[in-house]
Amino acid sequence: MIKKLNRRSLIKGAAISTAISSTGIVNARENNPYQEQTFEALIETIVPGKMNDPLGHPGSSEAESIKYLWKVERSKLLPVPFGLIRGLISTLLNVKSYTRYRKKFADLTQLQRELIAAKVEQIPGVPLFYRVIRAPFYTGAVNDVGFKYFGYPGPNNGYKNFSFKEELAPAHPRTVNGNLP
Repeated sequence: MIKKLNRRSLIKGAAISTAISSTGIVNARENNPYQEQTFEALIETIVPGKMNDPLGHPGSSEAESIKYLWKVERSKLLPVPFGLIRGLISTLLNVKSYTRYRKKFADLTQLQRELIAAKVEQIPGVPLFYRVIRAPFYTGAVNDVGFKYFGYPGPNNGYKNFSFKEELAPAHPRTVNGNLP
């Protein structure tokens, strides 16, 4: 359920957002804007890696999600300004975490980050962005860490003895020219 935004909430959010951006919390590193504390924390929250997973299983950091997202943004594969969305989501995460816990998003515990990320996910369009964050782990877009974790055997070597000249299976006696009656 999305709450109606009143003027007081809007001014409060704008003030917090301005304070966050002026302190340098939202500013990203020069080479890859996704290597920013807030965004790295979001990626580790969505698909926890060895540092945050209780059993030490691989996650989005091992699947190099940051490298994948930076490549998607640079190649402009999507018709949406990806950098703008990234910045807005990072700001929203920090604003929500400051208003609820008085800490920046990266400094929260795993459970607190999950709650904040779930609240931000209720905003239209954000679930799609979260799916893009999950993509490198579940699809093997950068490396095959996720595939190895799930036990995916890899591609098969094909059918070496296959020929279109041979009959694959005998036709059913009630078929007409290989089609059902």
